[in-house]
Amino acid sequence: MNILNWKKVMRGGVYDFLITGSDQVWNPNLVTGLKDTFLLFAPREKRIAYAASFGISEIPGKWKERFAQWLTDMKAISVREQRGAEIVKKLTGRTVPVLVDPTMLITAQEWNEMARSPYWLKQNENKGYILLYFLGKMPSKVKENAYQLAKSKNLTVIDLMDRSNMEWYLSSPAEFLYLIAHAELVYTDSFHGTVFSILYHRPFIVCEKTEKRKGDSMNSRLLTLLERFRYTERLVTEDIDYMVNDPFDMDFTNVDLILAKEREKSVCFMQNALSVDKE
Repeated sequence: MNILNWKKVMRGGVYDFLITGSDQVWNPNLVTGLKDTFLLFAPREKRIAYAASFGISEIPGKWKERFAQWLTDMKAISVREQRGAEIVKKLTGRTVPVLVDPTMLITAQEWNEMARSPYWLKQNENKGYILLYFLGKMPSKVKENAYQLAKSKNLTVIDLMDRSNMEWYLSSPAEFLYLIAHAELVYTDSFHGTVFSILYHRPFIVCEKTEKRKGDSMNSRLLTLLERFRYTERLVTEDIDYMVNDPFDMDFTNVDLILAKEREKSVCFMQNALSVDKE
């Protein structure tokens, strides 16, 4: 179905509600056809946003009026980062909840049903590994630290974004899940790399991105996540001036309790947004 027919179906009332949300869906610097991510083609009473992310710290001046109107016309809004809630409040006066990313709404056990071991990992199946997953440029000091730590612990290093090793670089989503779930330690600058480390109770180090677009609020997303699970001490700068004493020693005692509460908040939001009676 092409986009025009899809919009026609939406307007025709086939669906009771439409939901938008997640990773930088409202970032005017990245998204084309931005107004469609606000579901303007559907009646106002059908528009819902779940854990929507702006991905920027401020809305550019030329977009403010339109964003204010589009946000005002949403039936229900929730966002993924604290800065996003502040943007909505500033533009519309609405107080909206900050909810967990959709990937955290199901358990690690459920994600495991989709995970698959890479065939090439069997070559080193008797040796543990440190996983590197950087969407931006990996700081040299961070890389050096990871390799030194791996050597001291007799571990190997797997860098998923190393294009000189296409087996690693072309890992599928299912293999990505498996590699995080079985890593001895994860180094990342990725929001979702951090999310799945938390879900799988794998020790991790989060590095600030060295390359930032104007207005980028990547740190807001990560900080909101780390603060929610009380892991702000796992965030390091590109110079890695600060490092926890033992990166492998990480307490996950409260993670599942926090996740349960956050999932309950998300369910309550969706029940209210969808006008569903609570059972």
